[in-house]
Amino acid sequence: MKMYFPIDDSPNKLYQQIGATIKEYYPLGLERNSKEYNEYPGIVKIEDKINYQMLNYNNYIKPWKSFLANLPRGYKSKVRDHSFAHEISFNGEMMLEQFENERVQIVKKLLFSVSGIGNYFNIHGIDETCLKLNDDETSFQRGVYNVINAVTISPYMEFQAPFYYIYDSIIKHFTGYNFISFSNCQIVVEGLQTPYSNMNECTVYNALFRDIYDYSPISNLRGNRFYKFGGNTQQL
Repeated sequence: MKMYFPIDDSPNKLYQQIGATIKEYYPLGLERNSKEYNEYPGIVKIEDKINYQMLNYNNYIKPWKSFLANLPRGYKSKVRDHSFAHEISFNGEMMLEQFENERVQIVKKLLFSVSGIGNYFNIHGIDETCLKLNDDETSFQRGVYNVINAVTISPYMEFQAPFYYIYDSIIKHFTGYNFISFSNCQIVVEGLQTPYSNMNECTVYNALFRDIYDYSPISNLRGNRFYKFGGNTQQL
């Protein structure tokens, strides 16, 4: 049985806030290609936001670039911007480990996002393997196959120190923003379709941040699933 996000009837205050944001911006139960969907006031706001970002990218990204440039010493050299103009969030990536040869690439990295439609942010670690295979030896066509081996959803093990580093930096700069754990981000919202995803029903992560996991099944979560569950965001 599929578990849906409690859009209207959760006693959790953070869930209530997330539900209100989703209903403000997305017409639940409507197809993304329908006239009614695209005329919904929240979708119009999102489209206007993205159009502005694409036409004025340098102005749009400037505050985020400033945030990244002013990160404290430590992991700063490992951090890079990972934002795109067609997304509704600012995004960054911290590369922690990387190994590559002609056949395989193994990556350990931290991804973080700050929503552009509500006071939310997310941080999670990724362990990913990429196989580089010659699918057609006659034409030397190379196939690339990625799999996410594990997602670390809280300050845990080797991700603990970098997680704290990004967490503290975000809450100092983005006052009043709430952390949403990746386990909550992956909950499906009944009837939700987002403009740039092809999924029939999208997740909280699609709604508030981005669509990068639509075709990357994720089953192995590490860490505390209830970390900051109540939205009590404070310096660690």
